[in-house]
Amino acid sequence: MSKVQSARAPISGTRFEEGGVWEDEVWRFPVTTPGAKRSLFSMNWAIPLADGKMLTDLDYAEVLHAWKQVLWAMLTAPPDGHPRKGSFCGRFGTSLRLLAPWMISSHRLDLASLDRSAFSEFVELGRIKLAEDEDLEFDEAPGEGGATVDTFSSYLSVFSLPYFVRNELAAAGITHPSEDPLSGRSALDIARDLCKKETSPT
Repeated sequence: MSKVQSARAPISGTRFEEGGVWEDEVWRFPVTTPGAKRSLFSMNWAIPLADGKMLTDLDYAEVLHAWKQVLWAMLTAPPDGHPRKGSFCGRFGTSLRLLAPWMISSHRLDLASLDRSAFSEFVELGRIKLAEDEDLEFDEAPGEGGATVDTFSSYLSVFSLPYFVRNELAAAGITHPSEDPLSGRSALDIARDLCKKETSPT
């Protein structure tokens, strides 16, 4: 089976390793890190939106399905050949809880809208969020850049995933960005530069 084929969404009703199915509001995966919280190995798709609805509401079924396909591709057959573990859901979920409401409120209802212009706007939102709350939990300890850089990097990385798995999305009939929103740079490098600007003396 090719990478693109195996990355497609499972048939409706197909059960995951932990007993869940594609349609579930919460995807759960085995906890492979001793002492880690169960929530870090789960993806809760019931994300609150600014309009008072949830991402799981029927109004946003297409957006939800598209993001499920993105996560599924990363867990099963990503382009780099290294399927992510269930712990990937920790960072993915935290970042999507910022990105999805922003998409809906800014009337970007498909993944193709996550272009470079949208990325610039989202960066500003990320800066505001980090200024409000840097105490966020992830599945792994902060790297050498520190918690702020790692958190910001996670936000930017998830934003770029639809482009990263664009071939898998196309195979599933889902629209995707036509250009790399990060312009070839890594999310970590961009986060480092942005955080340096925030802390540089004036």
